[in-house]
Amino acid sequence: MAEPTSTLDSIDPFFAIIHDSQWNACIGQQGEERNYVDGFMEAAIELVEAIFDKKLMSQRDTLVLPILYNARHAVELSLKFAIGRLHREGVIAKHHPITNHDILSHWKHLHDSNPGDKLLREGVAELEPFIVSLAKIDDDGQEFRYSKNREGQPSLAGHAVANLRLIRKSLNALGEILKRLQYRVIDVIAERSTGSFTTRCSRSDLLEIAKMLPNRDEWSKSNFDERKAIVKEKFELTNRQFCNALDEIQKNREMNIQIGIESNLLHLSDEHAILTIEEWRKRHPIDDPENELGTDFFGADWEKYRHVRNEIKAAILGTLTPDEIADLETLFYIGRESEPCEFYEKDFEGNKRKNHCRRDVEETVDRMMEKPIFSMGLRMAYPLSVDRLWRIDCDNFSDRILWRLFQHRPPKSAGPSPTKLRLARSHSHRRMDDGLGLSYRSYS
Repeated sequence: MAEPTSTLDSIDPFFAIIHDSQWNACIGQQGEERNYVDGFMEAAIELVEAIFDKKLMSQRDTLVLPILYNARHAVELSLKFAIGRLHREGVIAKHHPITNHDILSHWKHLHDSNPGDKLLREGVAELEPFIVSLAKIDDDGQEFRYSKNREGQPSLAGHAVANLRLIRKSLNALGEILKRLQYRVIDVIAERSTGSFTTRCSRSDLLEIAKMLPNRDEWSKSNFDERKAIVKEKFELTNRQFCNALDEIQKNREMNIQIGIESNLLHLSDEHAILTIEEWRKRHPIDDPENELGTDFFGADWEKYRHVRNEIKAAILGTLTPDEIADLETLFYIGRESEPCEFYEKDFEGNKRKNHCRRDVEETVDRMMEKPIFSMGLRMAYPLSVDRLWRIDCDNFSDRILWRLFQHRPPKSAGPSPTKLRLARSHSHRRMDDGLGLSYRSYS
């Protein structure tokens, strides 16, 4: 793209509006806090890499200062970001002065706040050696910026050299830690919206604890005490905190699955869910593995397509009630979007209100049956672990595939349950599919 034609004398040299979308950076009104948090760390890493990539030997002594300053400032902004967001959402009780540039005090505040999430606490602990090193040499953010400190003494007076190879290695490690910490802060806040947490455990913690526990009907046996001891040690829980976690787990549909507790869908029965999958398969037959070109739309029999479509719709509308259809739609979107089970009832009510007349219900059925990923959406809402999800015999869309949020999982020591439904799938080359023969290449 051509350089701006205006001279620097006639425009603002830094913030003039130039219609050059390729190189316009978003700041201010179009920026966000995370741009600052990420930007300084990225600048530090890019600068140190440039020294090695471009062999800037003569600029080592000058570039090392902005490299270290940018890294230190990135740490400060990351800590302030975490403290501010977590305090706003009630994850930690007290705030910390944002005008304070002492990164050690910010880190201690976050560390001593003991946030209720295991990964968050681990991320804060990982920062300690970097915090101690930077705070020891620059406790207020001045030493890397000015040749003299506030007392008029030479900056960095106690040091003579800094090795750039070591700095590069440490910055890459620090950057990863800060990135994980930032993402975990965001995830913890998102999880809080479900209401499933305790003062010590986040939703993720509770789900992991539930997976570590035996089935609920075995809690009076000795193996429960063994698991309890393991959980308490791993998550650093007191007896009271452990009991609070158990109470919360038993309120949650998804976590109940992990401890063998059954709960039901609001309206949809297993039989009607299976019937819907059978009807959907009529609209989406198994791909021919020898056909690399996909569907021939030009040679398609559209009259037959319309006939099959009407038959499918009539079968579903003649069997499922409007509430079951709203329930089915809710399941599909929760599975497709990996939405937490806590939103199930609310989502169902929204779908039920939307389908307030028969025409709306018919359109909902049409829309779901047209989706090539309909069965995959439902399947993602069923209680199979990732390993079993892809190892399952995909000829058997069985009663083991019950909704992960509301139905039982197989006992932890049990084998496969009896089959209720068999659907064909391609038997040639292995590929990732939805368990019923749907290739991901037709994902939409």
